[in-house]
Amino acid sequence: MPALDSLRLVGTTGSNRAMEAELKRIAKRGLDDWRDQKPRRVDEQTLVYPFDPKLATLAVNYLRTPARVLWDFFEARARRLEPLFDEVRAHVRASPPPWLRSGTGISVRARDVEDFPASRTQIQGTIKNAIIAGAEAHRLEVHLETERPDVEISVRGTSGTLVLSADLAGRSLHERGYRLDRTEASLRENLAAQMLMLARWDARKEALVDPMCGAGTFAIEGAAMARGLPLWVGLRPDADRLLGRSPTPALFGDTQPFIVASDHHAPAVEAARKNARRAGVDRDIVFMQSDYAALSRERIAREVKGARLEQGLLIVNPPYGERLEPDDEALLDSLYAWARGFGPGWRLAVLTTAHDLDRHLRVTPILKKPLPNAPLRTTMYVLPLD
Repeated sequence: MPALDSLRLVGTTGSNRAMEAELKRIAKRGLDDWRDQKPRRVDEQTLVYPFDPKLATLAVNYLRTPARVLWDFFEARARRLEPLFDEVRAHVRASPPPWLRSGTGISVRARDVEDFPASRTQIQGTIKNAIIAGAEAHRLEVHLETERPDVEISVRGTSGTLVLSADLAGRSLHERGYRLDRTEASLRENLAAQMLMLARWDARKEALVDPMCGAGTFAIEGAAMARGLPLWVGLRPDADRLLGRSPTPALFGDTQPFIVASDHHAPAVEAARKNARRAGVDRDIVFMQSDYAALSRERIAREVKGARLEQGLLIVNPPYGERLEPDDEALLDSLYAWARGFGPGWRLAVLTTAHDLDRHLRVTPILKKPLPNAPLRTTMYVLPLD
């Protein structure tokens, strides 16, 4: 019965490279004794590191690209419910996880368990009962708490086994707490962060411009990543109970990004401004109301004193597929022609359901990567503009 003690980062399909690069970035600043650890790549959306409490604390409080940060504690190999119960109970009896204390309320959520010959509900109930029974051997009173558990147990099927983990945040990491004002088809925060990492935006040297900002997700995530701000706004993750008090200082507080968030729709600009204020980054972002075609380097330079526009990243999440309307080749053509007006030193990052955009535009991409915006099959492109 293999005991585990590992840190598991779970993102969306295709997010491994972004998660690994971001963790390395924050760990170099946040851990004095950081040694460049190479993760085990389980699949295209999962990285596993040896567990370290300091690294786990950094990850759950600062890492913006994953959807979940998990503390693995056991791998069950049983293929039926009765042996599964026995395995989990025996492990908790022999080695209770350090976060399992008397009075702890738990919930169990199973994912990717279709290969197991029992229903999701049966698996969840069996593991819950086994943990409670195993804890009794140590006189620990553990109970089911479905609404606000102290610890959410994540169960994931992988390679014929079930991996049991404590969810360090207790919820999806895209729920930052700042995006209370929404627009249509807003991009999830962690997907926006993945795109910024994959595009290799360098806030110390490059401007960031989003001409279709909507709720402001790209701009806010960019500003927060640039300064290394804590992930959570007005919320506290369950990691406070599991790992101790969380750090709060900015990791890169001396960075001064230059970011422009623009939209043709006035209510969207106002929503973005309110969200940025909640996130504490409104002073790092210039908000403009403009159609993208009327937004240019020259106009930004005229309206913003001290604008840094020598090089930068244009990042766009245009309407596509079931989000709002079908992909419009004319719109993509127009976007690329507009972006080229920013000239050498700039590049364009775009997320679209058009899987042959590079061939259509007759341009060799810097990056072309499937990056699903669930439930849609979307591709991220980074295109040169010189």
